[in-house]
Amino acid sequence: MKKYYFITICSIICIIIIQFLYIQNLYRMYILEQEIQIKKTLVIAFDQEVKERRHNSNNQDLAGRKFTLKRIEDMTHEELDSLLRIEPIPTDTIDLDRFIEEGIILTKEEGMTLIDQDFAERDGKPFDLSALDSIFHSYYAKDFPYSLTLLTNTDKKVIDSTGNLDKASADYKSRLLPIGTKGEKRVQLKMDFPFSYFILHEVGLLILAFIMGLFVLLCLIVQLIVIRIKSERLKRWETNAHGTIHDLKAPLNSTVMLLSLIKQSEAKSYIAYGRIQVK
Repeated sequence: MKKYYFITICSIICIIIIQFLYIQNLYRMYILEQEIQIKKTLVIAFDQEVKERRHNSNNQDLAGRKFTLKRIEDMTHEELDSLLRIEPIPTDTIDLDRFIEEGIILTKEEGMTLIDQDFAERDGKPFDLSALDSIFHSYYAKDFPYSLTLLTNTDKKVIDSTGNLDKASADYKSRLLPIGTKGEKRVQLKMDFPFSYFILHEVGLLILAFIMGLFVLLCLIVQLIVIRIKSERLKRWETNAHGTIHDLKAPLNSTVMLLSLIKQSEAKSYIAYGRIQVK
């Protein structure tokens, strides 16, 4: 019986561990989903912030010039020669491929956002962290503890910050996003994902997992009870069988003994005595 108790306890422990690992994996997937959404939203917010600055600018930065983004290796010989004849080389000539290789930007669309930020800065419309904060939360409405920090690129000194995240550590830290092509300033987003938020978000799945785990545990307990009842019943049957065998052994032994005596002496009195004993 002890063996069945041991197996049941081991099964219960395994179920608890499996449920814990399932919840842990579900929490990790939840965090990964939030991180992907945050990265996309942050890029959109950066682009929207600089568009609003450029829209509010009254300065005609291009003054009728046509601005074209083109890779140097894609230029014709005439275009490249015309570019190199300009003295000095225009400051808005930017190697976006180098920016991507160095990890400053991930896509060329982000590079265009940096160029727009340069134009806005030149027009007297500096980067506005509070505006970025407002735009970011208009797209990402979850109320997680967070902080947006504007840093210098050289010594990482904090210029400005916003948000309600007080801890130095955070569950998620974005890469340092440059402001303009010179990258003198950078912005970083930090955010926490409290477990209580996860519980509220995944309450349906967690309740279902709890019910399934509880059902399996109840099945194991019922199985153990049934095994115990059958084991006790078998013990009673075994005890009754032993008693019956013991009750039969005495007259049978007497019968065997008397039959042996009869064979030797052929006495009729012994036959009558043995008959009485058998009855």
